[in-house]
Amino acid sequence: MRMKDKATLKQIALEKIALENKIPKHDGAIIQQLISLCRNGVAFYQDMATRVEDYNLRSLFRLMANTRKAIASDLSDMTKNSGQAVPKSQSPIAELFESRYFEVRHMLPESSPGETIEQLESIEESTLHLFKTSVKKIQDRELAKDLSVQAATVQITHDRMRSVREHR
Repeated sequence: MRMKDKATLKQIALEKIALENKIPKHDGAIIQQLISLCRNGVAFYQDMATRVEDYNLRSLFRLMANTRKAIASDLSDMTKNSGQAVPKSQSPIAELFESRYFEVRHMLPESSPGETIEQLESIEESTLHLFKTSVKKIQDRELAKDLSVQAATVQITHDRMRSVREHR
């Protein structure tokens, strides 16, 4: 394993621990946080789809945006059905991801598509970890079951991003 790979794995492990420490303990707050995260993802991937020339990347970014939009909608329905308020402001985790999106957005002109995809795949890895950890932290079993379906969708999009990265 190359030194860069070890450093990257260590960074990912530290980010996962930091994310786990920021997950709220209340079910409604967890779902609201995920909604906020997905909304940021929608805006980011829609923007990225307009910034790239490569048809395959543009298609992937549109898929990511549409998937995040559908997940946010489903999670909003979950909160409405449970009587929880839908978030209007950013959660701390969504703000963290927003800063990572900002970095990728601004590195785009100077970076290769492979570097951009590598950074995005790392973000998707963190997103997937956050969803999986949130499923485990949800107290309401029915809500956890519904959230696990959303986590599976995130897994599929993460796998697609990883596949694109590996084939570049």
